[in-house]
Amino acid sequence: PPGMIAALEKLRDDVTVVGDANQTIYSFTGASPRYLLDFSRRFPEAAVVRLERDYRSTPQVVSLANRVIAAARGRMAGSKLHETIGWGETTQPEPSFSEYPDEVAEATAVARSVKKLIESGTAASEVAILYRINAQSEVYEEALTEAGIAFQVRGGEGFFSRQEIRQSL
Repeated sequence: PPGMIAALEKLRDDVTVVGDANQTIYSFTGASPRYLLDFSRRFPEAAVVRLERDYRSTPQVVSLANRVIAAARGRMAGSKLHETIGWGETTQPEPSFSEYPDEVAEATAVARSVKKLIESGTAASEVAILYRINAQSEVYEEALTEAGIAFQVRGGEGFFSRQEIRQSL
């Protein structure tokens, strides 16, 4: 928050800030990429260390991430990721990016894609759906169930397995 940054300017000269202006997703709590982008101007003696190397993604994933960041509306930061691992140039599938009008449409499309993978010979145990928060599991569980795809929720309890949901139903 601006007040805290102003207070730090008066009190300290040994502040460390870590962040990614392209991933400031909590604007509803007051987060803004401006705090990160203006930091070196407000603290001119600060050393800036850019973390732009991706040590865990294939070149295809890094390329897609850079395309998404470059096309973002209201984009603030100019950083570009660089991959450091050379594997996957020809053996990994090219990732894709799709937009949907709502979570239900997205989950339905993902379930259709999973069904196609399984029907084309991919083992179900080789397929995973990753979502950002557990609250998203409901729409995916419904879409997979409607598509007739057996699934297992890892790292959390399935939405329909929760006691309060079972009692409500």
